[in-house]
Amino acid sequence: INAEYMGAGDKPRASRPLLSLHTSTLLGGRLHLVGGGGVCFSFGSHFSPYYSLVLAERGDDPTWDTAEAAPTTVVNSNGTIPSSSATTAFSSVASSAPVIVSASADGISSISSFSVSTTVPAAITATAITATAATSPPRITTTPSADQWHSLYAARSPVIISDADLGPCRALWNAEYFATKEGDTQVAVHRSEAGHRLDFVNKNFQFVNMSFADLVRQTLSTDQKAEEEDVTGGRGWLYFRSVGVHQQPSDIWKLFPNVASDFVLPSFLKDTITSASYHQSVLRVSAPDIQMWTHYDIMDNVLCQIRGEKKVVLFPPSTVLGMYLQGSVSQVLDIETPHQQHYPLFAEAWAQRWECVLREGDMLFIPALWFHNTVANTSSVNVNVFFRHLEAEQYDKKDIYGNKDLLTAQKARAEATKLAATLQSLPAYYQNFYKAQITQMLQDL
Repeated sequence: INAEYMGAGDKPRASRPLLSLHTSTLLGGRLHLVGGGGVCFSFGSHFSPYYSLVLAERGDDPTWDTAEAAPTTVVNSNGTIPSSSATTAFSSVASSAPVIVSASADGISSISSFSVSTTVPAAITATAITATAATSPPRITTTPSADQWHSLYAARSPVIISDADLGPCRALWNAEYFATKEGDTQVAVHRSEAGHRLDFVNKNFQFVNMSFADLVRQTLSTDQKAEEEDVTGGRGWLYFRSVGVHQQPSDIWKLFPNVASDFVLPSFLKDTITSASYHQSVLRVSAPDIQMWTHYDIMDNVLCQIRGEKKVVLFPPSTVLGMYLQGSVSQVLDIETPHQQHYPLFAEAWAQRWECVLREGDMLFIPALWFHNTVANTSSVNVNVFFRHLEAEQYDKKDIYGNKDLLTAQKARAEATKLAATLQSLPAYYQNFYKAQITQMLQDL
């Protein structure tokens, strides 16, 4: 092929290039190819050098114009360089079919055409993902027995229990009631001035302190808009998630004793959520339109919708590679219109999503490791109860929020970090081989 090599040494290689997964771009009449290669069990890893292919027009009687640029080496199929008469670079006379120039010991021997896109890549923009139907979690419309619940729980998939027995909170919890019962309680509230979509990775929100009475009056009023001036003097979107004190998990029965007794868990959960498995309970109060970042929890939890409506989008644990995680949080903020160039694998995750809308009285079971993203369709009040699926010894005792990975996984990740550091002592040629081999070993577990 007619090619320039850039790298160590002056002598071109005789081997044919492996261009699988390469990147190419057309600049100044040259097709530049970067990357590409392959991994073979018998022959190891091979990664292609840089190539610069000179493009020209093919006609009935091929003629070539000499390029003004510096000559380009023509490499024969056997790796030798032909006579100087065939070593001049060629450029296109017109913009017809581009060609690759081949060479033999006697000079140019064949010209094979191929198509090249000359479209300049567009700037990276957010685009809507191709519409695909979402899976809906099963909705159980009658109270399950304990045995029925155990079967649902063992499936490790989301399920909705409609009209769940959650106690008198469904009738009592409104802005006036909260203000009367817990109005003086001081709370720390997420406030975003950047929009309704909260971004944990880039922290587009601040925490502001206010009374619980001020919070519920601003978020739970019937005609309340998400962006309304708050008591702190700014404008922003408000969202509250209860947190424990003294670095302890949240417990609504301790934090809000005057209203928490109105909330009860359905009786069929008594063998699942016990004093041994219980981790935390969380009160959530949200203005309309608030969207929470996509994340996973290491604990199982039940999300109970007390007031309002909330849309929930869930992704199974198998979509982890498409989530682009930073810790337990996905970096894909806008899940319906993501930057597909930045997050190309997210489209696969999106095709596997589950969706539902929770209405008052609904209880959604979210198993550990299922990613979830929520949007408050209206002002909203929820209670989450988190609980352990495995023995307590598997969990990090310092986990406040239910999102620290299992101790075994933390240990495995630490070992992987050490392994990566060990492989860095090898040249890249060997590193890539052993990384591929070890990855395959893990996949075969």
